[in-house]
Amino acid sequence: MAQDFGSAASGQSVGAPAWCIFRWTDNDGTGSSVSVSFNPGHARSLQYQLSPLQRINVCVNGSVKIFQLGTQEIFNLPLEFVDLAWDDDDPMPVGGQGFLALMSFIRYTINYSQETFEIVTPDGVIEQVRYLNGLDDFREASGQAQKHNRWNGTIFLTRHIT
Repeated sequence: MAQDFGSAASGQSVGAPAWCIFRWTDNDGTGSSVSVSFNPGHARSLQYQLSPLQRINVCVNGSVKIFQLGTQEIFNLPLEFVDLAWDDDDPMPVGGQGFLALMSFIRYTINYSQETFEIVTPDGVIEQVRYLNGLDDFREASGQAQKHNRWNGTIFLTRHIT
């Protein structure tokens, strides 16, 4: 299960990043699961975007009316990939999976936004999330290495609110 925002996985923190892991578990009772992991040198979580589930209206006389729609808060997580190798066999810098595994996970395992999955960010945040967009904006050879078969881009995830 997802933990509260800010709770970290064992040994991971902002100063000590570890692998970025996507894990999908089938809910049909078979217990089958698929996971992919990315080296923290290639995947990093950007500024978390938190916002309440409320609407704010300003009246003509200047008074403010706040409508609380729920007790949860929206949590959007942009995840940036830099110099991600095309496939898993590329040894630079060390291990991890590549852009092909990321595409396969998003396109076939979770069917873009249809399924939710668990993420452990390099900073150690554990959340149940849903993919929003970003895979179609990845570009080849545009990062720090600017090499053929290196992919860069940002995917956007949002907390699954039940």
